[in-house]
Amino acid sequence: MLEILDVSYNSLEGTLSRTFFSSFINLRGLVLSDNSRLVISIEEDWIPPFNLDIILLGSYELGPRFPKWIQLQTNFSYFDISNTSIFDSIPVSFWNSLSSNLLYLNMSYNQFYGTLPNLLDISYAFEIDLSSNHFEGVVPSGLALNTSFLYLNDNRFSNCSYFLCPKAESILEILDLPNNLCFGELPDCWMNFTQLTSLHLENNRFSGKIPNSIGYNLLSGYIPPRIGNASRSLGALILRKNHFIGAIPESICQFKNLQILDLAINRILGVIPNCIGNLMAMMKGIKNLGMYFDSGVLALNEHYEPETKTDTVVVSWKRVEQRFKETIKFVKYIDLSRNELSGEIPDGISILSGLESLDLSKNKLSGNIPFEIGNLTAL
Repeated sequence: MLEILDVSYNSLEGTLSRTFFSSFINLRGLVLSDNSRLVISIEEDWIPPFNLDIILLGSYELGPRFPKWIQLQTNFSYFDISNTSIFDSIPVSFWNSLSSNLLYLNMSYNQFYGTLPNLLDISYAFEIDLSSNHFEGVVPSGLALNTSFLYLNDNRFSNCSYFLCPKAESILEILDLPNNLCFGELPDCWMNFTQLTSLHLENNRFSGKIPNSIGYNLLSGYIPPRIGNASRSLGALILRKNHFIGAIPESICQFKNLQILDLAINRILGVIPNCIGNLMAMMKGIKNLGMYFDSGVLALNEHYEPETKTDTVVVSWKRVEQRFKETIKFVKYIDLSRNELSGEIPDGISILSGLESLDLSKNKLSGNIPFEIGNLTAL
């Protein structure tokens, strides 16, 4: 009997009716992602004969309402209805029925509205993404205790104080909470976020002092000469806006998978190493399939998997801070601006044909601009 129906990433069209699904009593997985012409037409009172463990319908036209038959599913571990044009509230019964086996929940890029319950019954969720909706009110404190990767950005949450001061140690590793309406002082409870490696709180209404427990990031001294030996798989090195001095170590050129190099706004001296042309992943046609930050892990694969750790990276793109998540694997970027670099622009930069952004401004560079820089046609 059919247990997994996966026809994702096709151009199928037509209608899937109640009759079509009624025979699949053993169905455990439904994957229809990215099939905008394929329609499910089912009456609201239909009760499915199956209880799905995997529901992946991302970028599939489900809207405008949250389908009742999906709300009746209570046992799923993986759930993705992102970017499906739903304009609706989510009934409390749906939240209360979430399985303790939940690992991945993605309802981002819709128009869901309303408030969230506390969700304390979730024993552990690897990733929850509710970003880019219209959720409001209190951010439930239970999310801090039971989730590793949490994306709540671009909503209307206003009360974050209980969430940011959990009563027990949080398992959060990535917290994305910008572009909301959270207000008041940041609570001095950051000692409870012992596993946190990425935190975004920008564009809210926080006020007051930054609490001592959150720590600061004003690194100083020299960039280690052997930094290139640290991790050959490193895909992004961002040391922006610190107090680093000295020269750029030539060992940086050993990062064959490096796609983002951002050393801007420091006090770095000396010349740009000509070996910068050895950064193979910045050449056109070469795709880095795995990216890692050594301070916490950022993993982005060619095909997004629910169990993949996915961070949000903020880079200064066209002098404006831009946020990248899954699409970060396509970004090829060098920013050495606002330092004290001298000498000529090395010819090696001209080899990096896939570069989309290059900022060397506000340094002390001299000499000629390399003739071959015209090869950087992706800029």
